[in-house]
Amino acid sequence: MKHLFSILSLCLIVFGLHAQEPVVTWDGLKKQKEKSDASILDPAKAEKSATWAKRGKLYYDIAMFNYIPESFIGLPASGGIQNIEFLVGTPEKKEKVSDKEELWIYPQKKLYMKDGKLDRWEETDFIDKDALKKSAEAYIKADEKDVKGKFKTKATTKAEVMAVRNAVYNDALVIYEAKDNQKAYDLMLLCGKLSDFPRDDADTSFNASMPYYAAGIVARDMKKYDDARKQFQICADRKFQTDLSLHHSADTYLLQGDSAAYIAKVKESFDKYPESEQLIIDLINYYMDKNESETVIKYINLAIEKNPENASYYSAKGTIYDTQTDDFFKKYKEVKESAWEFKKLAFQNRFDAAKKAEYEKNQADALVKAGEMKAKKDEAFKNAEKYYKEALAKDPEFFNSIYNLGRLNYQAFEQEMYDSDYAFRADKDSESADKFKLAGDEKLKKSAEYFEQAHKMKPTDRNSIEMLRSIYYKLKDYEKAKAYKQKLDELPKENEGGIK
Repeated sequence: MKHLFSILSLCLIVFGLHAQEPVVTWDGLKKQKEKSDASILDPAKAEKSATWAKRGKLYYDIAMFNYIPESFIGLPASGGIQNIEFLVGTPEKKEKVSDKEELWIYPQKKLYMKDGKLDRWEETDFIDKDALKKSAEAYIKADEKDVKGKFKTKATTKAEVMAVRNAVYNDALVIYEAKDNQKAYDLMLLCGKLSDFPRDDADTSFNASMPYYAAGIVARDMKKYDDARKQFQICADRKFQTDLSLHHSADTYLLQGDSAAYIAKVKESFDKYPESEQLIIDLINYYMDKNESETVIKYINLAIEKNPENASYYSAKGTIYDTQTDDFFKKYKEVKESAWEFKKLAFQNRFDAAKKAEYEKNQADALVKAGEMKAKKDEAFKNAEKYYKEALAKDPEFFNSIYNLGRLNYQAFEQEMYDSDYAFRADKDSESADKFKLAGDEKLKKSAEYFEQAHKMKPTDRNSIEMLRSIYYKLKDYEKAKAYKQKLDELPKENEGGIK
């Protein structure tokens, strides 16, 4: 729901269509409805455009007879220049619901006043619950029956269709919120057809493609993926929300569990719309999930070309190298441990020259490979650090990069501590072990600096606080460790979690 409203919700003014006509009454509308229903059953009258145009106007009047504009919500019940009693009329009855709420009862509707202001309203009686839908259908039918092609270009038609279109769109959004997706979808398609009618020059606020985009969202929610793709393609062809339309169209394949069709659609769309930043992001995310780092970097570089000021792209690139740092370190440890095992086997077979030589060679080979892994790890670390810092150069408040720099340096601390431990237990080299330990402490202090910055940005981020508590404990700064432990204990439960 939020997605649909965040992109499409508008304050659309619904205009009355009978400003200079005789007073419209409930009973009068009911009688006119009977005549209109009969006229469309008459073969001769049903072929006339005027029959349907008149019906469209009538059913709009029926739909809007008890309508309360959204702008009335929050107005005072009485008193002041504008109040509900003046605008809507005096109710037949007023009932006190609670100390703060009062119910105003009218012949076909109820108004709820809260703290002396209109809070909400509801219709209680209907001439036809589908009047608005039938009004839209009638105007479309009037156009179909217009053999001379003049109906749509009339000034009166433009004004009437604009009012019906806006009302249908608003109604569809409300119905979508109420989870009646099929009805909302049908109304959006009708609204789309009305949106394509010719307009008055002043009618510029409503984009004709909006209803099709909304219909795509609703169809997707109903799992009618073919229909969704059709509506999104209409929007893309019209260059309305092109990036998002193509994104959502491709995304329907993922929702169907077809990743091959998804990436094929993204690539096809990207070939057609190479300027689409959203499609580049989709390609980045797809290949990230596939752990195809080189391909990811290629698309990130392309994204940076198109939007060099977007800090998230540099941070994403840093994440690629950050992950490589982890992977190379794991391989480094595995190879180092295998070298240690070969060293022990060589010692155990010290009286067997052939086996001893074999294990010593294996140990030497493993140490060479470990050196290669360490070099790759260090290079990945430098790149990760570089791109996280570039992200911060673009946006000094970019939390992910600050946090990840803290995490990256904490991992470097753990790597130095591993080397310290290895030097002591495998090589009996206490001097090297001490050097690694000192280097690790420096990384730990650097890590604390970044996590302190992250904590200032997001004081309730649990992960940052937990890391600081752990770091200061390791640095033997027990006073700070205790302070961050207290902050952890004071955090409400909803603030658990954080960013890796």
